[in-house]
Amino acid sequence: MTTFRISSPSQEGLLQVSKWIKVQILLDQEEIVDLFKKLEPFYLIAVSKPVKKQSALLAQDDFLQVYLEYVQLLKKGKIVQDRHFRECFSCAMTRSKEVFYAMPVSEERFLIKPILPVIQMQMHQFLFSSMEKIFYPMVLGQKTVSWGLQFSYPQFYQDPKTKEIIRVIKKDLFPNTELFALLMKWVRQFTIPTPFLVEEERINATLRIGKKCMSWIHLHPQLQELGIKVLCLS
Repeated sequence: MTTFRISSPSQEGLLQVSKWIKVQILLDQEEIVDLFKKLEPFYLIAVSKPVKKQSALLAQDDFLQVYLEYVQLLKKGKIVQDRHFRECFSCAMTRSKEVFYAMPVSEERFLIKPILPVIQMQMHQFLFSSMEKIFYPMVLGQKTVSWGLQFSYPQFYQDPKTKEIIRVIKKDLFPNTELFALLMKWVRQFTIPTPFLVEEERINATLRIGKKCMSWIHLHPQLQELGIKVLCLS
């Protein structure tokens, strides 16, 4: 069982980061399995809510099983119920467990907090504005479309003691910079910017789609409701 050291923000200082690089992707279950294999070794850490110590480290197989359930719902043309998946997908990806500490919030539960930049993972939904012909990522509410995951990583970090602002590109100081670089390399190789078709007009979005999703993306229930299609490019 992984044990995180007990500490607090008063001892560690507040993590201050900025200028996030964000990528939103819908992947097939085979693709996310392949991505995880390419990124090994890494850990998934529960950071979105207080947890028991033994629940802080998330099993990759459990995460992948939930993602499989998510994709299967889309393939069956069923609306995804956000709450269950949002909780599971809200976590941090890290090369090292040492960049976290546990802050007690009760006798049994802790908030797991990072002291250095980590890759933030979240469930992703987008909103399409028919007036502006723009796809807006990470929007909650009605008429939004569930679209896989968002991965985020900051470009700048402020040392809590010296207040020096440091570029996170320095891999020797930030163990997750290499991990994020590998993630982005895989994304460029195996996904594409999504070519949406809205009222016979092609609109290229920054939202990405895995190439293996093309065979079933027409079944996505929320796209069907909005009359949005994805062009299957050869």
